[in-house]
Order: sequence, then structure tokens, then C-alpha cells
Amino acid sequence: MSCLVGRRIVNPHYKKIHPERHYVLFGHKPDYYIDVDCGVCINCVNKYKSTWHFRLQKEFEYMSIEELKKVYYVALTMAPQWYHEDKRTIGVLIRRFLERVRKHTKKSVKHFLITERGEDPDGEHRIH
Repeated sequence: MSCLVGRRIVNPHYKKIHPERHYVLFGHKPDYYIDVDCGVCINCVNKYKSTWHFRLQKEFEYMSIEELKKVYYVALTMAPQWYHEDKRTIGVLIRRFLERVRKHTKKSVKHFLITERGEDPDGEHRIH
């Protein structure tokens, strides 16, 4: 699946040669511009999902039976008084939760985080 929108950007591996003139001296090369995905069209989202699905599938394939017995699924939903639309606040709350888990278990926890918007009876769409 290729990106429906796509963008052309300047290859970040090229360096500016002359700092005062602000241009690249070898911009005529064919790989000066590169095509990148937009990341928001349906094809990009599906490609992103499939790569993570593949990663998680391979992660579970290489786990032993003892390790698989220690796998947990946790669904977290925030109380309304702690919820803000600011994504950084949500990231801080998740990080604090993982720090508490690490403090309680005395071990670092491998985790995969998936967010989704749930619908309340009030019609609000809260992240959980």
C-alpha cells in the first residue's frame, strides 16, 4: 500500500555547505529530495497498524511458556477529574503509573500502549 497523499522533503542526510548562503551545493543529485509518507491517510494508518501487529506477534512467538504466564492485559480509564485533552498530561499520567508498577515490582516492565477514544453516556469522547 502506498501513501495516498505523500510528500517530498529535502533529504536530511545532506548538509549545508556554506552557512552564510544557506543552500546546498549538490542539490542537483536525484536523491536530494526523497518521498515520504504523510502518516495520516488510511493507507499510512493501516501500514502503521500492520507493522505493530507484526512486532507484537513476533514478540509473543519468541516468549517461553514461563514468560507467557506473566503476560497481563490492563485497561486503564481515567476519572473525569484527572482527564484533560492535553496529550502531554495523559503521557505523564501513564508514565507515573508505570513508575508505580516498577516501584512495586522492583523490576522494569515491558509494555505496549494502545489508546482509543471511548464514548461516555454523556456523549464525550475520552481517551482510555
